[in-house]
Amino acid sequence: MSFHSKRLFTSVIAGSFFLSGLPSAASAQEASTNASPPTESTAEFEIPSGDALVTVSDEDIARAAELGNADAAPYAAEHGISLEEAVERLRVQEAVGSVSEELSLSLGEDDAGTHIEHTPRFRVVVGTSGDDEDVELPAALTALDVPVDIVEREHSLADIQRDRESVQAELEDEGIEFDSYENVIDNNAVIEVVGESSAAEEIASEAAPLSLSGPPTVAIRSVDEPAETESGGLALTSCTAGFVVVRSGTRLLSTAAHCSNTQRLVTSDIGLGYVTGTYGNYYDAQVHSAPGVNLRNRIYTGTGSTNYRDITSRRSRADISVGDYVCKRGKTTEYGCSYVASKTVRTSAVPSSHATFIGMQSHITDGGDSGGPWFNGYTAIGIHHGRVGSMSVFMSVSFLGGATGASILTS
Repeated sequence: MSFHSKRLFTSVIAGSFFLSGLPSAASAQEASTNASPPTESTAEFEIPSGDALVTVSDEDIARAAELGNADAAPYAAEHGISLEEAVERLRVQEAVGSVSEELSLSLGEDDAGTHIEHTPRFRVVVGTSGDDEDVELPAALTALDVPVDIVEREHSLADIQRDRESVQAELEDEGIEFDSYENVIDNNAVIEVVGESSAAEEIASEAAPLSLSGPPTVAIRSVDEPAETESGGLALTSCTAGFVVVRSGTRLLSTAAHCSNTQRLVTSDIGLGYVTGTYGNYYDAQVHSAPGVNLRNRIYTGTGSTNYRDITSRRSRADISVGDYVCKRGKTTEYGCSYVASKTVRTSAVPSSHATFIGMQSHITDGGDSGGPWFNGYTAIGIHHGRVGSMSVFMSVSFLGGATGASILTS
């Protein structure tokens, strides 16, 4: 089941215009710089935020944008806090991500993963398989105005990864299809198989010896359906228009590589030109030229007074933390937000998938959303891929260059 955002009421309809290859009835010649300013809107939206549906208005989003992050509006509504506090929390999560590598190196072989917890209170949880008194936190982390709790865990990330890879190798030898990811919060790896799971559970008990003497390093889950892509379209023939990127000095439009190479901006009836893309291993991205279109560092969100969001930075996979609040836009489910559940998703829908895809706490996407942007504030974070179990899944923008030779346009 996935959540869809829903416009509840609008007293004045905002004017539409063409920008960055996104929906409009305008012609290709109507560059965004020539568009008339949109009229004031008083729309309210039902927006998925984590596992909840919250109601926010355009005014809430505009106010949050003035404070520094428009995505703080649904976050504040979900947690019942002020916009000011919500903006500060989202700033903190970005700061935590920036010191995550330093923290991991400090913990060494005892690293059991770090995550951000939003309820019942906002805090950073640092996991160690050693003695909590031996942990030295980076100064940049202790300087943040947020509680940091050190928790002793049964298993290190290295132990979990070793057992996960061992079980996966045995499953592959037996021809059992699976999806998998590491669950930092539960201190294990999860392997999902379709239907009857007894054979996989037997393999896991033999291939993951640490699971026999305590809490399991690898948990086997039975699911009804395997991982799948979610193709469709925001403004394309199929799938969703994503970020504007630059390759060899040329501005292009990104989407998911599992989508067709032949695409059009449907509402403007503009044909795109396939340039390159890669589907497999770490990658699910392709890029297209958009002749006659004024491509800018901007995405369509369908929220706020303008419906658009400037993209001025990118966040690497290394700087993403479990628990990060991240938002997306897709044609089918529109705007919505959730929390990072895993940074190590391996999906059977991607040929020879590596465990580098990002899985979200909730499935808030659906058919029609593939290729769409994942972001927070003005920062590009990922390109939507599809679903694994109950998680929406995306590719980090860190892999955009390897897939296409392009980078996110940020100015």
